[in-house]
Amino acid sequence: MRGRALSLLALLTLAAVLTAGCGVSNEPTPTRNARRAQEAATATAVAARREGAQATATPTARRRVTPTPAATPTPLPPPEPGPDGSVGRLIIPRIGVNAPIIVLGVNGRGEMQTPQAPQVVAWYDFSAQPAAAGNVVVSGHLDFGTSIAVFWRLRELEAGDEMRVEWADGRTYRYFVGWKNTYPNGQEPVAEIVGPTPQQTITLITCIGIFNRAIRNYDQRLVVRGALAS
Repeated sequence: MRGRALSLLALLTLAAVLTAGCGVSNEPTPTRNARRAQEAATATAVAARREGAQATATPTARRRVTPTPAATPTPLPPPEPGPDGSVGRLIIPRIGVNAPIIVLGVNGRGEMQTPQAPQVVAWYDFSAQPAAAGNVVVSGHLDFGTSIAVFWRLRELEAGDEMRVEWADGRTYRYFVGWKNTYPNGQEPVAEIVGPTPQQTITLITCIGIFNRAIRNYDQRLVVRGALAS
């Protein structure tokens, strides 16, 4: 998994402001670290103990060795951003999505940052990478100003529909929709939506419902969950 796991505190913070895909944020796109990979854990040092002996009788020394745990494989990092800032594309044939993927995170207030353009989607660096165990979290706008945006038709997805993540370095990962649900804004089960999962999953998030012009936000969130093809 590329991203660092979300702590309980982080999930509680996100619970207050799950705004991904809803309105244009003024937060600048964060500078991406040059390297996204984490080093695999080094092997545990071998512990040895020798028992002493009398000068007149020296028995063979006995060694007790602590088994060395196998290192956990580290997924390859996402590709470096291209000229357009994207690291790959999200493709959803049923609804005509073929969108650049950019990398976003969480701002200083604990809010999930939102894409700054209508036809891009964001992969969040606190979530899993494709093909790694865990939850790949992606958001996109429903609309943008007076125009429809990348996830305008997300509500049309049904169980079994295909979704593909195509990294810029040629790696491709296929997912299939398992379920979708809508939640009132502010009442989302955040840990369930953006938290880690034991399976290899992808979660797409956008807005839906009625737009409140006073607060410039929608009253519901649409969530689509898919599983990696076996």
